Amino acid sequence: MLVPLLAAQGPPKPETVVTLRAQPAHLRLAPGGIATLKLQVEIIPGFHINSVKPLESYLIPTEVFLPAGSEFELTEVKFPKAVVKTFSFAPDEKLAVYEGTIEVALTLRARPETKPGSRTLALGLRYQACNDEICLRPVEKQLPISVTVRSVTGNR
Repeated sequence: MLVPLLAAQGPPKPETVVTLRAQPAHLRLAPGGIATLKLQVEIIPGFHINSVKPLESYLIPTEVFLPAGSEFELTEVKFPKAVVKTFSFAPDEKLAVYEGTIEVALTLRARPETKPGSRTLALGLRYQACNDEICLRPVEKQLPISVTVRSVTGNR
């Protein structure tokens, strides 16, 4: 009885397939300074997302991004090694994917002209989630990060 009920509910919304967390959750840096953090990406069981470098050009890569015009820039983004496997929807094709929980190491730099103060930065993840039968529409999910830019003269 449970299986027909699940099938009747349909696939999950693509936004709910991935959960994002950051460590640390609050960054402190000076104008022109850098900070490092880890973005934890948790993918629900039974689903995967394409790697940052898919093996086929038509696949949508997973990407970390900041909003256009941000006071900050990502100077380094290190994804873990992808798992290469085949799925029932394409048994002769190997895909580079992420499953379960992965950590992406990030280096963030405040632009030199960034004014001191506290703000919330929207760190984004663009991905397409698939399971063994379907691919959901691509989405962009954002995670708010608390950032304090300290005064160059202050050492707080």
